[in-house]
Amino acid sequence: MAKINLSIPDELKEQMDALPDVNWSGVAKEAFANLVNIHQLRSRDMNEAGLERLRASRKNVEEHNHADGVRLGKEWALNEAEYDELERVASIEETGDDPGFDLSNAVFGDAFDRRDARDWLKRTFHTSEPSEESVLGFLEGAAEVFDQV
Repeated sequence: MAKINLSIPDELKEQMDALPDVNWSGVAKEAFANLVNIHQLRSRDMNEAGLERLRASRKNVEEHNHADGVRLGKEWALNEAEYDELERVASIEETGDDPGFDLSNAVFGDAFDRRDARDWLKRTFHTSEPSEESVLGFLEGAAEVFDQV
């Protein structure tokens, strides 16, 4: 297998070192493969190249939303949640057509009110309609905290 050397800013290297569980070689290989694939497709079919670029972008956005959701879920669990709320949220196994509704319903329980739920979603996610990946990440983060209680 061929080896290459990369130069990256020191600040980025420090941030990468703070994530010891990430396979950086695998991340780089995937990024290189995606870009090579896009360039190969461009030489053959502009539509397919555009779709491939958008698929890679979508994956990146979903991964970012999920990671941000995990962070938000942990923060909420540690700083705002009451035990019964956290227990209800951690017990959600899957979401339906409206993941934000399912999450806020679990948070509020019997005291559920749509207006309060929308306000809570907006405060927590900065939108009243968070993406499914954000909500799934939130659930994962909250469940991690719950498992430690």
